[in-house]
Amino acid sequence: VAGHICHATCSVSVKRGSIVELSATPPPNHDTQAPYTGGYFSQWSRGCVGSAPVCLIAVNSPTTVTADFEPYWGELLIAETGPGIVAGGAGARWYPLGTTVRLLALAKEGGKFGNWEGACSTVRANVCTVEVGKSGLHADGRAGYSDENAAAVSEVSAVFGRSGAVRGLPTLTVSSDGPVVTSTPAGIDCRSGSSDLCRASFPAGTAVKLSTAGLAQWQGGCYREFNDSACHLILGGPLRVQVSPATQSAGSSYSGGDLPLDISGHGSVMAVGASLTLVSTGQSACTKSCRCAKGCECRKASCDFHTSGPGAVTLTAKPAPGNGVQWGQQCRSARTRLTCTLKSPDPGAPVWASFGPQPPKRQ
Repeated sequence: VAGHICHATCSVSVKRGSIVELSATPPPNHDTQAPYTGGYFSQWSRGCVGSAPVCLIAVNSPTTVTADFEPYWGELLIAETGPGIVAGGAGARWYPLGTTVRLLALAKEGGKFGNWEGACSTVRANVCTVEVGKSGLHADGRAGYSDENAAAVSEVSAVFGRSGAVRGLPTLTVSSDGPVVTSTPAGIDCRSGSSDLCRASFPAGTAVKLSTAGLAQWQGGCYREFNDSACHLILGGPLRVQVSPATQSAGSSYSGGDLPLDISGHGSVMAVGASLTLVSTGQSACTKSCRCAKGCECRKASCDFHTSGPGAVTLTAKPAPGNGVQWGQQCRSARTRLTCTLKSPDPGAPVWASFGPQPPKRQ
């Protein structure tokens, strides 16, 4: 019947033998930013056949015709990084283009949610809202959808890190005055003003690399490799690292720096230096900041020293009976000698003193 518009299901009476023209038209979509979220005509069934949008049919008896419409489909790719999951699982999911999907990130035991990456249109805590097929917000805030012939794919990733200290493992703590700090292996994702993901535990002896987007000034146990501006360290015990934006220009005079000392095994280390100060320690004879011109003894775990200017630092190992010492990092050239002398300590680079049973002397 000319001019008759049918929505969903309808019935029309015509004279027997009439030729009826049916035209299938998808519902209009007035959203110019999402022109392909409405759908398309797929095919006729029952009284009409084929996929052409126009069907001519002779009506000689009661006749039923069905027009099938399909949505445009979009693929949602979900990834998980670190100790956590996305509710419903990772992988590929298919939805009609433009469908709003809410994803929930759940940390596993020992993990903590860090952030979402990818095509989230909004993020609230650990919930990411995605409009499937939407490419995300452009720099000017405009939203964009895939076109009709493009692969409508939205990708999101839930990033997790370690939740902090793990009982029985050495803990690395990072404090940032600005730069965002990440670690390799994963675990640290520390941002200024936040304690989330600024602590992580690693097995003793793990080599950890702390990185920032730009140049940074490190304090508290770091050493550098070649021209790499990252902080490298090997975790031998609890350690705290401080990072701030780099301000010192190349070639400026030495103004002191941190000297972290890590001890393992049965023994202690006496540190002496005219400009040396014991700043903090886990278990030491000195519980407050104290000068070490006449000596400061570090008895267990780790100690953080600071040099306020140029000058040599002498470290003397005091093994328990039947034990010897093996030096590492800045003192590695001292090997198994009891005394290590640093004429010009490298700011931020650590010193190891590992005590263990001494092999018996040959008769």
